[in-house]
Amino acid sequence: LTSSAATVWMGVPGDEDLDETKWTDVNRENVPPYQKGKTLGEKAAWDFAKNNEEIQLTSILPQLVFGPGIGDHLDATSMKMFNMIAKKEMPVAPKMKAGLVDVRDVAKMHIAALENDESVGRRFIVCSQPYWFKEIGQKFIDLGYNGPTFEPPNFLIKLLSNVDKTLKNILPVLGLDFRFDLEPSKKILGYKPIPIDKTISDQGEYLRSLE
Repeated sequence: LTSSAATVWMGVPGDEDLDETKWTDVNRENVPPYQKGKTLGEKAAWDFAKNNEEIQLTSILPQLVFGPGIGDHLDATSMKMFNMIAKKEMPVAPKMKAGLVDVRDVAKMHIAALENDESVGRRFIVCSQPYWFKEIGQKFIDLGYNGPTFEPPNFLIKLLSNVDKTLKNILPVLGLDFRFDLEPSKKILGYKPIPIDKTISDQGEYLRSLE
């Protein structure tokens, strides 16, 4: 099952050490629809597998997926996010973190799970350790793109959230310096990620090929 690291992201408020045993609390205030939907969807899959013992389930949990596509996928969420950063359509970098992963690595981890019975019944976080958004913006700049690096103070984002309701979605993780436990993915699935700089560069070339 392709799930998301969003399913472990918003559990206990302030929890900075995130692993596959943890779940986003869908009853928390301001949990965004995406996180809530992914969490409820994955839990439903586990419940279904529990009630149907012949099903052997493994879930893969990427976070922000970048990398080249196959065919025309300009409308994909990850492509839109890439362009938002590369063209600085996102003018500022809120003080929040996200783990990045190459789409090719996500595919490899699905294959690795299918080929390794030790993966059955487990969840695997598949992405880098999280970067601050200003660090992501700087990576884009270093590779010749534009990118947001100004990190507004948290109080300003909280104040603006009273006007821009979409900002309320990030309030639970604003300033949260969290880390993912990636050891299960590395030890069981052999996760050796493609360098993020190559991921960004290859995605840029893919997008240019569609112009």
